[in-house]
Amino acid sequence: MTRLSAESISFAYAGDPPVFEKLSFEPQRGEVTVLLGANGAGKTTLLRALAGQLQPKTGKVRLNGQPMKEMSRREVARELALMPQSELRQTPLSVRDVVRLGRSAHRGWWMPLDSVDEQRVDSAIQSMDLQSIACRAVTTLSGGQWQRTILARSLAQDASVLLLDEPTSGLDLKHQYECLQTIRDLARSQELIAVLSLHDLQQTATFADRVALISHGGVLAFGDCQSVLTAELIQKAYGIEVTVIPHPVNGRPMVIPTGIV
Repeated sequence: MTRLSAESISFAYAGDPPVFEKLSFEPQRGEVTVLLGANGAGKTTLLRALAGQLQPKTGKVRLNGQPMKEMSRREVARELALMPQSELRQTPLSVRDVVRLGRSAHRGWWMPLDSVDEQRVDSAIQSMDLQSIACRAVTTLSGGQWQRTILARSLAQDASVLLLDEPTSGLDLKHQYECLQTIRDLARSQELIAVLSLHDLQQTATFADRVALISHGGVLAFGDCQSVLTAELIQKAYGIEVTVIPHPVNGRPMVIPTGIV
């Protein structure tokens, strides 16, 4: 049973005050956990620490009970996929070839893909609605198409943990909701751990099972949408007055800004 946990971790960039201190966090299998917080709150840093790309100054990140710093990168990659907020595309690989790179954790860099690998690639391409451009060079894609390609690569990795940094950035409205729906469906059907950072509170209220509100170096609140997306907590985290009412369609919290504090 896959587990991911951060145990009282602290991290600071050289010469800067701590991004977070003694932060503990454990997302659950089968759920979508959204990280919310103001710019600079530490959402990206936390995701990179959870992925083992940044080593905390204190505390431990564990994957399946084992300290991640004691695991090889390939061991981690077989269990965990990180989609970064931005990524350069300097080589004219096709969309399909970029998605195929997600299978390297299982096949290595030089082994040819077998039929199972290709099925995973096809499924990821279809999930992100990339069939019509699968043969195009990624250097010719729009920003939104490239974002969907990187997400498809993460899905093809077939990991038990998905860490996604602003996966809807640059996507149009249709693909934003299709992306989040796909992540939620995969988390529930395959019992994945899905942790993603978002800026859109309404998307969070619609798709999140749990919300971690990051502020002032720690988790200000962690729980379901109703308990975290409150006017008081949002004001503390973002410095803006809001009104929160039930959404007229789905009944989830709807956040309406009313003024700067």
